[in-house]
Amino acid sequence: MSIRRTAWLIAVAVIVPAFFCAFRGSAYAAPVTCPSDIPGSLAFASPRGLILCRSGEPSLTITSRADATAIAFSDDATRLLFRSAGALHIYDIAKRRYEIVHDSAGHCPEPLPICSRSQRTLDGRWLLHVKEATSPNGMPGPSTLLASNAVLSVQVHANDGDDLDLAGIAPDGAAALFWIDPQHSASFMSDTVPLGMIALSAVSHNVTVQLPRTAPPVVAMFKIAGYPLRDWISFAPNGGAFAAIAGETREIFNSEHLARCTIRQMECQQWNHKPGFVELDPAWSPDGKRVAFVRAIELDAGRGPATRGAWRHWNGTRRLVLVPADPTKTPVTVSEADSDVSWPTWISANRLLFISHDRLRELDLNSRRVWDLANLAGRGIGYDGYVARGDRFAWYGH
Repeated sequence: MSIRRTAWLIAVAVIVPAFFCAFRGSAYAAPVTCPSDIPGSLAFASPRGLILCRSGEPSLTITSRADATAIAFSDDATRLLFRSAGALHIYDIAKRRYEIVHDSAGHCPEPLPICSRSQRTLDGRWLLHVKEATSPNGMPGPSTLLASNAVLSVQVHANDGDDLDLAGIAPDGAAALFWIDPQHSASFMSDTVPLGMIALSAVSHNVTVQLPRTAPPVVAMFKIAGYPLRDWISFAPNGGAFAAIAGETREIFNSEHLARCTIRQMECQQWNHKPGFVELDPAWSPDGKRVAFVRAIELDAGRGPATRGAWRHWNGTRRLVLVPADPTKTPVTVSEADSDVSWPTWISANRLLFISHDRLRELDLNSRRVWDLANLAGRGIGYDGYVARGDRFAWYGH
């Protein structure tokens, strides 16, 4: 699932007692339950603190604070990033040591591999990063997305004032996705956000593209998601397609629906949509055979939940759904009994994690058994476009 984002600061080896009480190792806390035989690493925030689970190892309490958010692993799972007490914290898992970035604005340290501003494809062939310009008046200028390997390069230039941000990279390095943040403005919170795709596999010479013009087969543009969440994009393991959430508003309770996008054809089509419902939180299984997502009742735009009680009622309609990934097969929807479901995350071809009523749960598809792993700290409501609970756990799979 889920991966998220300036300069490294001095590693903190000695911490004042008050701070030490807030951040401490597993020797000071009783172990908690971890998934059995997990092929990777799992971190989640609970009322008992930020917990780290790794394959074959006992659980580790990273911090006893229960306010950790924006939890993410570095690309190689050697470091863990999270926000707590108004700062970014980077935890070296092997050294069990912190590096702290005091940044209340939510920006990401640029050298960090989990930054969306700079990424390398999994095969190591392409390096992608966003270069921002500054206009004469000191305001942000147009940004450029640069993709390069040993002999080729692609430059995608935004309009003046627009910002580009990396949204994801296909597992085989065949394509990279990016968003356009119009005029560096919060207006993208209330409008759909264009999603662009660079078909790296189609690049045979150096290419420069000025948006919004497109230059197939290198760049295609989609109007895909009301809220730019990287968790709303999930690549098929073979890299040939990805699932995404498309919509016409930011509100998660209206118009959002599952789309299947193919890289070779560079197009997106509605997929497994059920009238009267919205689809959210797609997750492609590691064997490529199934897609898990959340389905909930659709509400009228502008007339969504206005109170906590109304939100609780709507969240009660959120169900976990699994469908065949092959679009030629007849969809067989399987809805689990759990309600208030968020963020399904695969940990193997037949096991996945999800959140339900602020509990982190594990589902074994072979036995259909579901059990609790942890009680997550309740986050309440973020705002009408996003229920802020998805950053309570992060998964890194081998």
